[in-house]
Amino acid sequence: MGDEIPRDHREKLERLRKKHGLGYDLYQAMNDLKLRWRKENIRVALVGESRIGKSSHINAHLREKKAAPVSATDQCTMEVNFYEHPDNPNLLLYDTPGLNTAEVNRESYENYLNVEDYDFFLSLTKDIIRPDVRWL
Repeated sequence: MGDEIPRDHREKLERLRKKHGLGYDLYQAMNDLKLRWRKENIRVALVGESRIGKSSHINAHLREKKAAPVSATDQCTMEVNFYEHPDNPNLLLYDTPGLNTAEVNRESYENYLNVEDYDFFLSLTKDIIRPDVRWL
């Protein structure tokens, strides 16, 4: 069942078949549907405790030292920011505020993140996975 073509795609293909016949146009439409993912954004939110290296991780992907601001002394990222990956502008990396600071705790963290806005979450940690990170 998972391999079935979605109903809206079948209807589109049927319209193309009636309009153009079974030749190249139908093949091209199937190929366009198959490759549609390449045109859509993939949104990855980096989450974790404060000063864990979320911004540094993004900078490493971007191959820039200061694209995402980094601070060694205190909380730097206070709002969600996104960066396009240099090799694929559809891959969006989101730098999020760190968990467990004076401004951001478990109760307020959900106010910073709307879970539905992201396709994937990358949870960064060091040494051990603390209870609040496991909660993420």
